[in-house]
Amino acid sequence: MHQTIALASERLAARTPGRQPDLVFDVGMNICEDTDFYLRKGFRVVVVEADPASCAKAMARYPSEIASGRLTVLNRAISETDEPLRFYVCRTMSAWSTASRELRDQWARQGATLQEIEVPVIASTQLIETYGVPARSPRSTSRALTSSASPASARPARPPTMCRWRWISTASTRS
Repeated sequence: MHQTIALASERLAARTPGRQPDLVFDVGMNICEDTDFYLRKGFRVVVVEADPASCAKAMARYPSEIASGRLTVLNRAISETDEPLRFYVCRTMSAWSTASRELRDQWARQGATLQEIEVPVIASTQLIETYGVPARSPRSTSRALTSSASPASARPARPPTMCRWRWISTASTRS
């Protein structure tokens, strides 16, 4: 899945006019930590978040950023199929929400409460065609849809955790 997204990004970059140095895709926003960080640094942020409650909180928290076009919140999961995705929202620890049955079972064994929902999807190619191509694709496929370029040289002081690919993959480990 990671390689598919990275390759799609590169193919689309070749036919999409110009890369956008101020664009970041935050896939798996959760509690808005990275969204907030990149908005403060001047990026335009497109969020792809499967949990409807997290999307609602972000929309309530950032109305002016949404109105100005600096933030777009999509209540979707990334998938290369058109079928809605089965997603498990963790009510105990939101960061444990996942589309992976293996992780769902692991978290449940540890006492987590998870609720199964169906989430609409967006293909990585559609995401890029609609919102543009970030300035450059990082070498790491675990952050394949993010931009490592930054406006005004505002690089994060910590490694970004802006994409939580575990929920769009059936892999049971994070890269």
